[in-house]
Amino acid sequence: MVHPVLVVSVFHWFQRIQVRPFLVHLPHGQLTAHLLLYVDDTVLTASDTAFLQWIIAALRHEFSMTDLDSLHCFLGIAAHRTTTGLFLSQEKYAAEILERASMSNRNPCATPLDCNST
Repeated sequence: MVHPVLVVSVFHWFQRIQVRPFLVHLPHGQLTAHLLLYVDDTVLTASDTAFLQWIIAALRHEFSMTDLDSLHCFLGIAAHRTTTGLFLSQEKYAAEILERASMSNRNPCATPLDCNST
C-alpha cells in the first residue's frame, strides 16, 4: 500500500533535466529512476524493481494509466532486450520511408567507403 503523503510528494521528487524537458530524474538515496514522457507515451525505469513498483503504484493512484510491461516500442523506435542490453531500431520507420518512395522492392547496393581514412 502506498502512503498518501508519499503519493503526492513523489511528483515533487522528480527533477526535470534542463537539456531535455521531457526526461525527469528521481534520485532517492542510492536508488534512481528515470521517467521519459512524450504526450501520452511514457517510459519509466528504475535501478530497483521494488522502487519501480512503488513509483508505478504512486502514479496509478494519481493518474489513469496502463502498464504495458516491458518496453517494446516508444515513439516509433522498436526496443528488443538482448543478453547484453537493449537494442533500439528504426527498421520499421526506414521500411515505411522506402515504401512511400516506392523503393521497397529495389535491390540494395554497397556504398563505397574507406573505413581506414581519418
